[in-house]
Amino acid sequence: GQSPWFELVLDGEQTVSGLALADGFQRRDGNGDGFVQYARAAEIVVSFADGTSETAKLDDVRDIQKVSWAPRKTTSVKVTIAGVHAGSKYPNDVALSEVRVLP
Repeated sequence: GQSPWFELVLDGEQTVSGLALADGFQRRDGNGDGFVQYARAAEIVVSFADGTSETAKLDDVRDIQKVSWAPRKTTSVKVTIAGVHAGSKYPNDVALSEVRVLP
């Protein structure tokens, strides 16, 4: 879809300083290589409860990537996919295998 997003609602106000992401479908199986078949995030916008946001570009790699910013207090983290690396079989279906909020 257009600018898909997800929101992580934290357990009360927390100090956050980044995200660790495993971009793409990080699996190979009998159906092929999911990483190249599905779209991967190329750019994300991370929004916070106070209305501020950070933009980050992601490398097209099979590994955990870290996105960081100055520590801030928030009750939620919303991630919007602002750009993608197209997949070979599913060019519009964006996959993220893992997302962790960093303190």
